Amino acid sequence: MTMEKTGKKQLDWVLVLLLAGFFICLAPVSASLAQQIELRAAYYSPDNHPLTLAAKEVFADIEKMTQGRVKIKIFASSSLLPTEEMAAGVNEGTAFCANWYMPYMAKTIPLFNLETIPVWTSGHYKAVIEAYENGLNDLYTKALDRQGLKNTKIAGVSMCLWRVLTTKKKQVKVPSEAKGMKIRSVGAEADMWRAIGASPVNITTPQTYEALARGVAEGATNYLETMMDRKWLEHTDYVTCINLSPVLMHIIYNYKMLEKLSPQDQAIVETGMKLLAQVTRLRIMEGEGYAFATIPEKFKTVIYTPDAKEHAEWVKASEPVVANFAKSDDALVQEALKIVRKYNP
Repeated sequence: MTMEKTGKKQLDWVLVLLLAGFFICLAPVSASLAQQIELRAAYYSPDNHPLTLAAKEVFADIEKMTQGRVKIKIFASSSLLPTEEMAAGVNEGTAFCANWYMPYMAKTIPLFNLETIPVWTSGHYKAVIEAYENGLNDLYTKALDRQGLKNTKIAGVSMCLWRVLTTKKKQVKVPSEAKGMKIRSVGAEADMWRAIGASPVNITTPQTYEALARGVAEGATNYLETMMDRKWLEHTDYVTCINLSPVLMHIIYNYKMLEKLSPQDQAIVETGMKLLAQVTRLRIMEGEGYAFATIPEKFKTVIYTPDAKEHAEWVKASEPVVANFAKSDDALVQEALKIVRKYNP
């Protein structure tokens, strides 16, 4: 799998430190005189999860770079806000920032269906990240603003891992082999399974383990590491790397809350949010790499990547779903598809 280089992370840290030093030199503020401002971060992941640990690392450095004037406290395991309400909570100021899954709002913001629509036909991480960094993140911010979340900004993609298919007893290399199977899937991706003759099973991630164990589902989609962590692979035999839609998460933050900070601290924190997205994405990719390396032996799972001809069959099977999405009269959806096609021709 493609991995972002660790050297990029190190360069980012250097740039942030230089930026912090520049602003501190321009407008020095005495840490002893300034009152510490505590901001809150809402996380669904538990305290010891890689997502949360990455945030702790970045938040500690933000506190150091602001000489203690800004502290960001993490509330893990959805202890501050229910997971599905985190965007609203950030916008209202209950939390300053959150690591969030945008399709929770797909029913009211059609643009966010982009994350479960199988449009990323190239199968490359680079195409996805470049598309988001060169326009899609800004479109997401516009979509939130249009929906009334006018204080919320997108800092960047904090997770980008391909959805893979895990199945029981039967290996699925091409779409036709999934016909008649009960597949746990999410969002617009379910329409693709329906179109090829499979039966989408609408259940939550926590319910999937039991569904696979009892045969309620014969397969499921998600990124590989979560399949390992949630022990789905105890009840499946195969994994197929379809690589058409990624599991994405974003760092979102309330930019209006930055107004209470000094200009140099605003710059440090806002840059820190972008860095948080990058560092988190790297850490999660490292975990996914470990999953791919260890799962075959640990679970006796067969991991299969379709060849070019087989991948073309998956792309063709997804075309009706993509075409239906492209019929949307939402200007943001149309603009988003132009960006997707530019970076994922």
